[in-house]
Amino acid sequence: MKKTSINIAAFAAMLMLGGSLAPATTADASTKYRRTKIVKVKHTKYKVRNKKGKTYKFKGSSKKLTLKANHYLKNYTKSTWKRTKQTKVYRVGKKKVVYYYVTTSKHKAAGWVKKSDLKVKSAKKAKTINNDNNSKPKNNKTQAKSQLKKDFDARVGTGSAGGGPMPSVW
Repeated sequence: MKKTSINIAAFAAMLMLGGSLAPATTADASTKYRRTKIVKVKHTKYKVRNKKGKTYKFKGSSKKLTLKANHYLKNYTKSTWKRTKQTKVYRVGKKKVVYYYVTTSKHKAAGWVKKSDLKVKSAKKAKTINNDNNSKPKNNKTQAKSQLKKDFDARVGTGSAGGGPMPSVW
């Protein structure tokens, strides 16, 4: 019993002198960032790529910037985002990350988003309507043969190229 009370007293003294058994680390709750100049860019439509991403508000100056999350992209997976501005944000000793200022199409949400969290919205492919009833769709082999014939005729100067008689060098 005496041994355990001595161990407890020694442990308490060590805590008082050393502070703690774990190494001391400093944790800065609001990490400071820096950013480049904000540039207006061509308006492009985007969709969400990373559902774990967030939109941020920038607070502070360009040299002492803090990022505060204001929307989660998982709530806007079906929305179309429109990019209007761009900047690069970095921490000292880290890589620069491109951020876009985006708004939803109905202007319900807006903020700065990492470029990697978005993907360009692809345009829908329009169907071509063929009004020629006599033409049949050609398969790839037939198209390749007709293209080879056109290329040959263009080089030699006969057939549909309208070049004239065959050269006499043959």
